[in-house]
Amino acid sequence: MISWAGRAPIAIVMVLGLVAEMAPVNFAQGRPMIIATSGDAETMEPVRTGVGTTESIQRHMLEPLMANDPDGKIIPVLATSWRAIDNWTWEFKLRSGVRFQNGEPFTLEITFK
Repeated sequence: MISWAGRAPIAIVMVLGLVAEMAPVNFAQGRPMIIATSGDAETMEPVRTGVGTTESIQRHMLEPLMANDPDGKIIPVLATSWRAIDNWTWEFKLRSGVRFQNGEPFTLEITFK
């Protein structure tokens, strides 16, 4: 009998490697892509989490206004530019041609009081 005690990380890496190898083929053929995670997302609201699994899932499903490059520099993603108008107000120029999953145009107006 083979003991799997202490070998779970190796098994997980092997399974993820197999999924990574199969995923591009399945995606290219129009089949569903299956991604394994270590748990469920606690929320899909990015500002309400600090859990690694939740953040990982959100990074694969949601696109931010801005992101960081490998050197930590802020780079545009959905926002093409931004500027501070005052201490409480920021203006973002949004990338054109983007649509939400339901087909509606990507627009945004948020007011905090």
